[in-house]
This record gives sequence, structure tokens and C-alpha cells, in this order.
Amino acid sequence: MEQDEKFAKKKLQQPVVIKCPHCGWEWTPGEIFYPDNVLGYPINVIRDPLGHILYVEYKDDCEPLAEEEFWCEHCDRPFIATIELKCDAKPQEEVLDFSETATQLW
Repeated sequence: MEQDEKFAKKKLQQPVVIKCPHCGWEWTPGEIFYPDNVLGYPINVIRDPLGHILYVEYKDDCEPLAEEEFWCEHCDRPFIATIELKCDAKPQEEVLDFSETATQLW
């Protein structure tokens, strides 16, 4: 039971608030940014033999954007919201790694 609870728990991001620079009204990133605009829509990724990305081609007008123009619905004035995307990777715990299908008997 304890094992199931450990794996069911998901790590959540800290809440982020974007304030209108004119009136101070607060917005969440989900109200301002569209996921496709932040991540882009890659259609062709070229890698070298070691897996390093050499070139990325995106669908027309679907490149990842670092900023979004937004009209504040409270004061009816525009502002630019910026975003920095940071991603990390960590190995899965050995208990859950099923990529190795062979086992050594001796």
C-alpha cells in the first residue's frame, strides 16, 4: 500500500502569478500563454549519432515563443508577458525500469 501511495504522488509546480504592469491585476500563465505557443510544434528533428540535436524544423507559424502580448481584461491595456522554459531529466527508479529484459542467473 505504501508503495502505491509513493508512485501515485505527483510533483506539482509552484504557483506562478503574472501581474499587469498597469493596474496590478493578477493572472495565471494558463490564462495568458497557449501551450502550443510555448512548446512549439516540431515536425523535423535532426540528431547526430550521439543523439544531440543539430537542427529543428517547426510547423509554419508554430515556433516556440518566449513572449505573448496580452490585453488586461481589468484595465483594458496591453502588456507583454515573458516566459522562460526550463526542463530537466532524472533517471527512473530501478524498481520501475523495465527496459532490461534479460537477467543473469549466475
